[in-house]
Amino acid sequence: MQGVWRGASLDWPGAVLSGERFLDDLDAQGMGPLLWYELNRAGEPPAWPASVMAGLRQRALKEAAAEMAWDADLESLLAAFEGKGIRPLLLKGAALSHTHYPPAGLRPRCDTDLLVPESQKDVAAALMRELGFQPLYDADVDQINAQMSWFRSSGSGVKCVYDLHWRISSNDRRFARVFSHERLSARAVPVPALGVHARTLETVDALVLACMHRAGHYSHSGDRLIWLYDIRLLAGALDEEAAARFSGLARELDIEGLCGDAFDVTRHWFGTRLLPSLEAMCRLAGGSETRGYLRPGRRAGIRGRVRRELGGMSWKEGVQFIAQNLFPPPAYMRWRYASTSRLALPWLYLKRMLQGLRILVGR
Repeated sequence: MQGVWRGASLDWPGAVLSGERFLDDLDAQGMGPLLWYELNRAGEPPAWPASVMAGLRQRALKEAAAEMAWDADLESLLAAFEGKGIRPLLLKGAALSHTHYPPAGLRPRCDTDLLVPESQKDVAAALMRELGFQPLYDADVDQINAQMSWFRSSGSGVKCVYDLHWRISSNDRRFARVFSHERLSARAVPVPALGVHARTLETVDALVLACMHRAGHYSHSGDRLIWLYDIRLLAGALDEEAAARFSGLARELDIEGLCGDAFDVTRHWFGTRLLPSLEAMCRLAGGSETRGYLRPGRRAGIRGRVRRELGGMSWKEGVQFIAQNLFPPPAYMRWRYASTSRLALPWLYLKRMLQGLRILVGR
């Protein structure tokens, strides 16, 4: 697939890859609609198996139809938020689909991410219930999550899922404090295609978030190509002045190595051309903060997150953090372990405590 963006041969590697496996991998990477667009944009598509081309076309049409339903539902929701005096910021794919991708609908997503001020999260949650949304789980556990997921079916029957964030990251509290709703809102830009109330992060902030989002999910998801393609488009949209601001912000947040690693991997996959100040960051990949995030394996990821969080807390905050992670409210435990039995709760708490201790000691 690299050949599509790097100008290499587009011969079908049939000897090593089945059409079904190829389409499954594309779905996992979120690249189906975008690949269909690229293959047809330059003229005659390649001589790939008919089943593969039909599968790509089907995915592109399905995503475009879903995008229309999601966008209509989102526009309605944003108007309802405005009526309550809440001005969310659109994050990641929902906004990027309209601000940086060629036509909308090429950026698959399973939900829509919204950032609200932490002081308004309860009002926002009440409004979601009032509008007929249901939570995917009912437990609001401050030291574990910084978001709640809500869903309902649109008028067309399409399931609409929203992640309502009150901090921009659940993986790094220090980053979330710096990247607050107040700070991001001051630089936010409109998204006219999603209505008069739609706003999202300006490009520099969106690129920082894209690099951090990739790092925060790396331990259990690895690299997804669609996340790297986001980075490619955002980095390519910067001029010299914006790239200098990005470099300064990455330095302030101490994530230059993380950003450099993201640029380096993106360049490998897509042949991305970087401005000199961004190119210089690639040489910083592999530093201590990079290694702290980019470790494969769920346990390693959780351990890294816990150590980052504790490193920025007082002892009192640290005790509260550990206690709430080891002993969350019963509602959270029943959701997390898919159990409806109250009798099972003591055993589930024991299981969670043992798992937590194993993670903390690195075993």
